[in-house]
Amino acid sequence: MDRTDETEWLEGFVKAIPERSGPGGALLDGPSGIGKTALLKALESRLKKPIEIYSVRCHPVIGPTSMFGAVIDLYAQIEARRRKFLGGKQIAKGATLSAVAFVGEIVPAFKPMIAAGTHAVRASLDSGSMPFDSLAPFEHAVNLQVAQAIAKRIGKKPTLITVDDLHCCDQRSLYVFERLLELRGSQPLGIVFARNPGRPEAGDSALLIANWERDGLITKRTMGGLPVDAISELADRMELETPPTLAADLKRQTGGDPIFVVSYLEHWNAANAGRALPENYEQLATEQFHGIAPGDRRLLGYAAVQGFWFDSATVAELTGRPHDEVQELLHELASPGSLIEADEPPEWSKRPRADHYRFRHQALWDLIYKDLRGSQRKEVHERLALATIERLGNEATYEQRLGIAAQLRGAGDLCPGLASEYHLALADTAATELVSLAEAEWLCGKAIDIAEQMPRSDPDRDRHFVRAAILYLSLIEVRWKGLNQPTGERDTDALAARAEAAAEKLGEPGLLVRANIMRSKTLMATEGLESGLQRLQRAVEQAEKLADPTAQYVAKIEYGRQLSKRNLADGHRQLAEAEAMRHEDAIIRDSADPVLVHARNLGEIQHGVSLFDLGRLGEARDALETAVDRLRLELNRAELLIAMNYLAQVRMCLGDFANAAELLDEARKLEADRGGDSGWHAYNTALLAHAKLALGESPEAALELTRAAWAETERTWLLNLVPIVCNLDVQALFEAGHLEAAERRAHWNVEETARSGMVRSRIAAHMLLGRIRLARGDERALDSSQHSLDLLDERGPQPALRSEEVYYHAAVVHSAAGKAEEARDLLERARDELRIKAATIPDDASRARFFDAPGLNRAIRDGEGVSSTIHESTTDLARDRERLDWP
Repeated sequence: MDRTDETEWLEGFVKAIPERSGPGGALLDGPSGIGKTALLKALESRLKKPIEIYSVRCHPVIGPTSMFGAVIDLYAQIEARRRKFLGGKQIAKGATLSAVAFVGEIVPAFKPMIAAGTHAVRASLDSGSMPFDSLAPFEHAVNLQVAQAIAKRIGKKPTLITVDDLHCCDQRSLYVFERLLELRGSQPLGIVFARNPGRPEAGDSALLIANWERDGLITKRTMGGLPVDAISELADRMELETPPTLAADLKRQTGGDPIFVVSYLEHWNAANAGRALPENYEQLATEQFHGIAPGDRRLLGYAAVQGFWFDSATVAELTGRPHDEVQELLHELASPGSLIEADEPPEWSKRPRADHYRFRHQALWDLIYKDLRGSQRKEVHERLALATIERLGNEATYEQRLGIAAQLRGAGDLCPGLASEYHLALADTAATELVSLAEAEWLCGKAIDIAEQMPRSDPDRDRHFVRAAILYLSLIEVRWKGLNQPTGERDTDALAARAEAAAEKLGEPGLLVRANIMRSKTLMATEGLESGLQRLQRAVEQAEKLADPTAQYVAKIEYGRQLSKRNLADGHRQLAEAEAMRHEDAIIRDSADPVLVHARNLGEIQHGVSLFDLGRLGEARDALETAVDRLRLELNRAELLIAMNYLAQVRMCLGDFANAAELLDEARKLEADRGGDSGWHAYNTALLAHAKLALGESPEAALELTRAAWAETERTWLLNLVPIVCNLDVQALFEAGHLEAAERRAHWNVEETARSGMVRSRIAAHMLLGRIRLARGDERALDSSQHSLDLLDERGPQPALRSEEVYYHAAVVHSAAGKAEEARDLLERARDELRIKAATIPDDASRARFFDAPGLNRAIRDGEGVSSTIHESTTDLARDRERLDWP
């Protein structure tokens, strides 16, 4: 009724689809019952070929946890139509219910990646030490590949997709729809969404949809109430003899709310013509609901507990009445204009030999649900959850388990232990079997909330809370911002602190080790390295008390990785001890358990890079080449990208820039194939820029790569990689001659690393600032350079930092400042570092290439930029070649 403007707007949108012009989506906003669904149906009925139409409805039962729910529905329609056209076998009813089966069917080549992702996530969550940034791209990759597969199946035929009840859409489907919207310029595809922004669940997607509108992916129209003449026309169509002022009264009272208007007119008769209008729809619906028999009200109240959709068999079980009697009653209550209507529910929720219904709209469902007393509602939720668990047992699908979880939440404080455990198990399934980290995070958050509501006297409270908190923190680790930069979520360190305290109270050593490791990570993110190291040392001490050597092994690897940032030798000692355990303990060495496989891989490559950081180049190269070759053959290659990065650093130090660039290109391609942002992809990109610069690439081309790397780093913000990539970007800015921008960014990084405790990157940032200021003629160059020297002398050699680089650039700055003696001493310190490292290279050819490598090594050898040293350095070089037998 009276939707001419909206109809013309939608028709204009559809006409633009073949031309691929304008936004790819249109959004109808409005409250429940305003006419959005009717408008979509009217649009679909009027459209004719050549536009292909698919209609999808998001189900308001599970909410943000129904992984790919809307997209699976869309895919089933596309496949059914395609197979019918080709004369092939039709999809069996319910065959697309499993999200894993769906992904495997739509992208068959993706099955190995899913297997790798589940393996990697399991290892990470069980060990607590995985750099989780390496796992998030698995989820992004699935979203991207699913969207591309859907688009491929749609093809170049003009297509309209309508998506009703968008506020109930799951996050994975939303991301797929976003990818499809971005195809507007290359594919004749349009999507019309309908949403009730006032629904509580709409908040989960509000920011994403707002970004769509901001970025021009969609255009939006908000629907208002019916005007007076439309209300009068509706009454005439219903053949009602209403007073002439009724339409105006309804408009004034309700704003023309279609739900109110239609419901009032359906129940209007001459007898109530003189009665005052209800103040709002809630009052009107309450009057109608209380107008039916008490027994029927109780029946519908129990039905409302089951959900928006309900079935006769479940309602019969809840009320204790015979099924055939309930079937008859519901059939009578579903008369035209009544509170409920027969309808098909989501496939997963269907029960055999039962009739299925839904409430006429969500506002009515809410009202009837709330009519039950709070304690009564909770008791019915508990009964329904327990009965469903008993009925389905281990045969329950993921979607059915989500439905049970919703019932357990509704039961409130009646069974919180079961509810928390059930949500945690679902979160584990979502993460480790479905590689759906966002859904796992949501479910895990619910497990935490429920556990914290348990009585403190409950002996299981601490165990539920600690396990849920550790899993939640692992899932969100990639988004930790560090220090006082909030993520907009729970306070990560406060949550980790509560989990650690609860684990100590609980007294289970294995769980306490996990809690200590997690707390160390949050402390490193919020207070800096030293605070985190104290907790990691505690974790190692706790692990040493356990009979299980694997816990000690995992703790040592994590402790060694981080301790190297404070003291290279101490960190290497921990990693070497872990490596010895790997070789000596048969369980650690040979187990196929994902946790130990992951720990072995991580320990091996961390030990290899610690050799590099200590200057033992030959050993480091051999160890990392062995690790990379082995990891290439594994199904789960989450650690491979890190190993490639480490090996590339060694090759660049050795002057083997071509093979380093080739390796980094391979690493970047592996992650590009998976899709999504990654901190390690950003790091590899920035490192590649400098390898190519050494091979003769232009500074501007290298800068383009580091700029992209920094943008990706900002999106992922993995704390330990942020300052490293920033310094690489600063160096590229400097090489390209953008001195002002380089100085600004270097100064920012000095302050950032002072806050975060990342000493290695702080030394490098001061060094870069000295170089930049020297190039700009700024007398502060000497102070900046001296800061880098003082820090290096105070803290000792650092991982991912070449000491000779700091000494050499300080020598150049001191030479420019007229401090010739200091410059000479610094240059000799740089040369000493080169000599020591050269002595660890076993073959002559590699040693010669190392000393003659373009860039830093050659500059140190020749004393470039350091006055009165070139002749002496040449003499030194000849003497060193003779002493070390260099070619």
